[in-house]
Amino acid sequence: MKKVTTSLMLCFFALQAEIPKNSQTFLFTRPGQQNLCLKQAVWHNLFYDKEKRNAFDLAVYHQESTHADNIQAYFLPSNRTQLLVNTTALNRDVLPYWLQLPVNFNGVLRISPTQTQTGFTLEGRRYLGNFLNCGSIAGFKLFQDWCAFITASFNAVKNNWGLSQDNVTGAGPTTAPVHDILTAFNNPEWAFYKSNGSTTQNRLSEIRIGINTTFISTPRAQVATYTAITLPCTKKPSNTYIFAAQSGYNGHFGIVSGISFQFPLNRKSEDYTLAGTINFENIFLIKNHQFRTFDLYGKQWSRFMLLRKQNDPTNTLIPGVNILTHKVRIHPHNVMDFGTGLRFTKNWFEAELGYGLWANKGERCRIFNKNWVAEYGIAGSTINTSASTSTIANQGPDDPTFVPIVQSDLNLYSGQSTASTTHKVYGSLGIKRFTNSCDNTFNIGAVVEIPHNDTDVLSTWGVWLSAGVAF
Repeated sequence: MKKVTTSLMLCFFALQAEIPKNSQTFLFTRPGQQNLCLKQAVWHNLFYDKEKRNAFDLAVYHQESTHADNIQAYFLPSNRTQLLVNTTALNRDVLPYWLQLPVNFNGVLRISPTQTQTGFTLEGRRYLGNFLNCGSIAGFKLFQDWCAFITASFNAVKNNWGLSQDNVTGAGPTTAPVHDILTAFNNPEWAFYKSNGSTTQNRLSEIRIGINTTFISTPRAQVATYTAITLPCTKKPSNTYIFAAQSGYNGHFGIVSGISFQFPLNRKSEDYTLAGTINFENIFLIKNHQFRTFDLYGKQWSRFMLLRKQNDPTNTLIPGVNILTHKVRIHPHNVMDFGTGLRFTKNWFEAELGYGLWANKGERCRIFNKNWVAEYGIAGSTINTSASTSTIANQGPDDPTFVPIVQSDLNLYSGQSTASTTHKVYGSLGIKRFTNSCDNTFNIGAVVEIPHNDTDVLSTWGVWLSAGVAF
């Protein structure tokens, strides 16, 4: 009950969060396999069936993001849809010097983040029946309604930050590693947070192992709960690239709890059944350690500025992403999926139409390495000088004495994935064939996801096909 209450509070506060998100460095996206409307459609007939001991389901899905012009605000500085990279223009957004571009460089930087996910989930369950029945209490047989299940998910993710440039003049020679905006963000000197077109990750993303308890399972009504652990099959994000593809839950282990209801809305009839559905799933993700890139407080996009080490006789200019990227402890909190709808069943045919809600509570970062050495500062104009008042658009005057960056200067919020909520509208059509020896199902469905706040989560559309068998 505590987990359910926490998740409902998560939904409430996420729905109130209308504050635009800007200059963030990390975006957590919904894994394609976490989709209750896909999981429950038609397959619920076999997953919660206590008559057949074994059941298997294969679901194949594809989803794509839309409206990239909205989510771009998540990564860009406040109130910007594009950035002017220029030295002399009064309305410039980025000083070419910070990107190691020529002084007379001029260009417009744009981004258009997109994502596609394609994958499949294979789920099997085994009705335990009397296998674990070790007695009864007050006439109630223990474990007789239990099923064990395991789910394996394969996910192919393709992310693209969508970096592009327009109106470029004064570019450097093409033989130079950095000569325009595109090459500046793929600078070989950058150890982290580069942009080099699309990134992909194609692999087994998650394995779930759990127990399902079915209290009621009839053609008209169902009540069931399930608990599982989710085991990550992917590495933790390395933060080498901006908006890098990541399957699953970013390397987090998780504890899954869910509940499913189907209740009849029409009088008992042999012709058809009209039922309401409520499905809820909460995943509490366990903290882990990852690399994240941060801005300095009050200085959006300062991660792309140049830094200098104090008392360095070589006067080497260091890309900010190399110094402002740190190993941190990530507290991911909860991820929740909710769905409710109308389910129509007539003989072998089943259709469903409904509304869903996916919510992410957001993350909290803590610096993992406490041995911070305050020896780097924003680069000034000459050797061994800092310019602490500088921003991404301007280089401030040299400080009288070198001003190093201290740990408290890091804006940890900028490296956290923020709380987000997505509304879903879905529909599915399916067929089912039940016999004494074997049951079969087939389902096709589609879903559209609309962000509650379009500056902190992707809007997407998706389709799926699934087929199941029980015996």
